[in-house]
Amino acid sequence: FHLFCAPFFFVFFLFLFISVGIDTSGAVPFTAFKPVLPYTDFFLYDMKLFDAERHRQYMGQGNRQILENMKRLSDAGAVLYLRLIMVNGVNTDGDRDIRPFQDWLQAQQIRVERIHHLTYHELGRHKYEAQHRTIQPFRAPSGQDLEAIRQSFVALGYDTVIGG
Repeated sequence: FHLFCAPFFFVFFLFLFISVGIDTSGAVPFTAFKPVLPYTDFFLYDMKLFDAERHRQYMGQGNRQILENMKRLSDAGAVLYLRLIMVNGVNTDGDRDIRPFQDWLQAQQIRVERIHHLTYHELGRHKYEAQHRTIQPFRAPSGQDLEAIRQSFVALGYDTVIGG
């Protein structure tokens, strides 16, 4: 699928009244979003860690581009469904993880349609096993912790749900 063909397919979907959503981590140059932005109804935007160093530690790369793209998409009027992947002990601490991200969202005036708190799962375990790699022993946060995080976003005026 070549980017040259993208506008044709998106216009085709438009005439069939098919909604177009893009699932992304945002870790691509913004030029990848430009040709499809006018034809996209919404973005499912994954966010794992706000702190750049911790993001690099767990994800193998920084998150500057991810945050910049989130800001640029919001400024362009894109509908963002933010999906926060919640991992116990990794990104669930209020002072270290949650509040700095909330402060950034508000300071940057990021418009979010809804925030989905998605808990860690091991559905991709077989991929690691097939590559003879070990999977880190992560855990999902407790329901109580997840609800407290959700409520902290609700208190700031965000439409927030647990699950997707």
